[in-house]
Amino acid sequence: LERMIGVGRTLRDTHHADVLVMGCAGMARFREPLERELGIPVVEPTQAAVSMAIGRVRLAWGGRPLAAR
Repeated sequence: LERMIGVGRTLRDTHHADVLVMGCAGMARFREPLERELGIPVVEPTQAAVSMAIGRVRLAWGGRPLAAR
C-alpha cells in the first residue's frame, strides 16, 4: 500500500492525474485506503464492472426481456 500511495502522489502531483485506475482485481482491497490517502477517485475495474451490471439490472436497461413465466 505504501508504494501505491507514493506512486499515486507522483501521478497526482507531477502528472496532474485527477483519477487513478487500478490494473488488477487482486488490488481491490487497497482502493478505499488509497482513495482516502490521495483525495482523488480510485477506480478498480472489477468493482466498477459489477456496479455497472447491478445498475443495469435495477434500471432494467439493456438486454432481452425476461421470458414470460
